[in-house]
Amino acid sequence: MERNLVWRDSYSLWSDVIRKNSKIASAHNNLGNIFMKEGRYEDALKIYKKAISMNPKSSDAWYFAGVAYEALMLQEEIAVKGGRGYQKKE
Repeated sequence: MERNLVWRDSYSLWSDVIRKNSKIASAHNNLGNIFMKEGRYEDALKIYKKAISMNPKSSDAWYFAGVAYEALMLQEEIAVKGGRGYQKKE
C-alpha cells in the first residue's frame, strides 16, 4: 500500500527516490523536469545544479540547467518590462 502512495504522481515518485538515495543524478534531473513543467524555474535550476555536482559529465543535467536558466532570464525580462510580454531585440 505504501508504494501506491509513492506512485500517485511523478513528483512523489522522484522525491521518494531522492529521499531514499540522494546520489542518483538522473532522479534529480527528473524532478527538475517536473519543476520546469510547473514553471518553477528557480527550483528546477537548483535541482539541475545538484545533479551536475553529482555527475559533472551529465550532458542532460547541463542542458536542462541551461534551459532553466534561459527560462528564468525570459521571466525576469518580462517582469522588468511590466508584464508587456517578451519582445525580440533587434
